[in-house]
Amino acid sequence: MGLAIVLVLALKDDLDAPYGDYPTWLLLTFGWLMVVALPVIGFLLARLPWRAGTHLDGPPPGSDPATPLQAGGNR
Repeated sequence: MGLAIVLVLALKDDLDAPYGDYPTWLLLTFGWLMVVALPVIGFLLARLPWRAGTHLDGPPPGSDPATPLQAGGNR
């Protein structure tokens, strides 16, 4: 609980005093908006379906990763 209080007070201090001589709109756009937008965008991109034929549990069925690739075409 104490850590949450410290976090809230630190956030309040950051919002009260702007960083350097930067304008407030710049800090909000490229600072706080990015803090919120990037995790949301990452979550939404992670929810997109995978491309057909993508196997995340190992090599595709029927393939043997220990077999070297053949040079010179198909058999």
